[in-house]
Amino acid sequence: MHAQGTNKAILINSYFPYLLAGSFIISFIGLFIPIMEVDASQYASISAELLRSSTFIEITDLNVNYLDKPPLLFWLSSIFIKLFGNTSLAYKLPSFILAWFSVYALFRLSSIFYSKEIAKWTSLIYASSVAFLLFTNDIRTDTLLVSFIVISVWQAACYLENFKTKHLILASFAVGFALLAKGPIGAVVPFLAILPHVLIYKLYGKVFRWNLLLIPLILILVLSPMLLGLYHQWGWVGIRFFFWDQSFGRITGENVWKNDASYFYFLHNIIWIFLPYTILLLASLIHRCRHFFHKIEYISFFGFLLPFIALSFSHYKLPHYIYVVVPFAAMLSGEYLNYFLRDKKTWRSKIISAFQIFLSSIFLLLPLALFYVFKAHFAYYLGYVLVLVLCLYFGFTKLRFHFEGKLIFSFISFSLAALFINLFAYPKLLKYQSTSEVAFYLKENNLPLDNFYSFNLHGRALNYYLNKNVAYFKYDYVEDEPIYVFTDSNGLIEIKEAYSCEILQEFPHFSVTRLSLNFLNPNTRQNTLSTHYLIQVKP
Repeated sequence: MHAQGTNKAILINSYFPYLLAGSFIISFIGLFIPIMEVDASQYASISAELLRSSTFIEITDLNVNYLDKPPLLFWLSSIFIKLFGNTSLAYKLPSFILAWFSVYALFRLSSIFYSKEIAKWTSLIYASSVAFLLFTNDIRTDTLLVSFIVISVWQAACYLENFKTKHLILASFAVGFALLAKGPIGAVVPFLAILPHVLIYKLYGKVFRWNLLLIPLILILVLSPMLLGLYHQWGWVGIRFFFWDQSFGRITGENVWKNDASYFYFLHNIIWIFLPYTILLLASLIHRCRHFFHKIEYISFFGFLLPFIALSFSHYKLPHYIYVVVPFAAMLSGEYLNYFLRDKKTWRSKIISAFQIFLSSIFLLLPLALFYVFKAHFAYYLGYVLVLVLCLYFGFTKLRFHFEGKLIFSFISFSLAALFINLFAYPKLLKYQSTSEVAFYLKENNLPLDNFYSFNLHGRALNYYLNKNVAYFKYDYVEDEPIYVFTDSNGLIEIKEAYSCEILQEFPHFSVTRLSLNFLNPNTRQNTLSTHYLIQVKP
């Protein structure tokens, strides 16, 4: 069940291992970037707290029963924290490993229907998208969710090919882990992707057999530790929350989280999240609609379209919710490339080529902009100009800038930008996250953590890196020994009225996940910053 491939797609065959290795190295660098506030640092703090608790199935946050995200991320991260300590690497590594396994799973899924060249492009597009760069760095529950969805759909597609029960079992386990990652959406997305393919190809006579009874049994087996913990902590309210309120309740409005964003909210988000391949996705969707009944698989089309529509009806939307459709978008885009990899110079290929060259130009200039934003030394500019010259030389001499060469060049351009974002921009940016910076300062200077408190400030990165739930400062804590307090300007004034204080260190602070033009402009940045203080309060 393969689409006709092309023997002329030699560039991807020659460069694929190196391109994929480049993507891996870039995302691997992200493992060492400090964990960002708010969601990722909260989940890291919960994972560390779980490790300090006496039970593994009951989740608490700041020693209070927790009822929001399912526990898989906390379970996996706590295991790695036990092995590697309270580091950025320890929290991120299990999700990172599974994300890269999903790259392999997507390659295998695409290989079922298309040529090896198309499968290579599919996995490369996925692994080098903005979304993948983000969700292997700023680790939330979505990373595990997307990974297990890809694995489950891959195994389900294998089952539809040969109807071997082992693939059904593996698909069921993967769906179970997707449920443990972020709730019912982990089962809904694979179902929406697979069912239309089954119906269109009229496979239901072969699919609906006795072994389907294994699916609920496996799901119950996988979910049972979580359900037991939820029941102990919350009773049936917790069970209902997991199966309904947390996911479907956002569509019906029963969930307390609401921002009532526009139904078109995800349209502009998918444009930047899927860079640098957005135009390929748009063209592939149009092509699919025009040739709907002449396709060999419908998993990618419905796996993208139906979850996209369902999520658009949610009363609460955030950009990372749309990550679940990115693997299917990559598969759609990879399949569409099959029409242009024979060096056909159609008007469509010319438009796509021109857009990719335009994007390449922007990505190649982006590191220079980052050097200006974060005031890099002149040596950075000089070094990057040398890299830029080598990149252009490679493009003209090796890639020769036919259609596939332009795609590879846009990949290289984006990868260069991504490399400097992870190597240079993110470390500079995270210097403005005071909650992690004060934790690093305390550990580097061996200050007594038992006498450390916060006042007027809350930050889970602080809790995670110090491996404790930092207590809130109260005035009667000051007795015979000096104590250390992390506070803001108002807290400093208030404490100074009652005690003698010494400012040990000032920390400029900005909410790093909410960038603004004023912050990015070095000339106006100071006006966007608040100052947080580490002070010593003396008896």
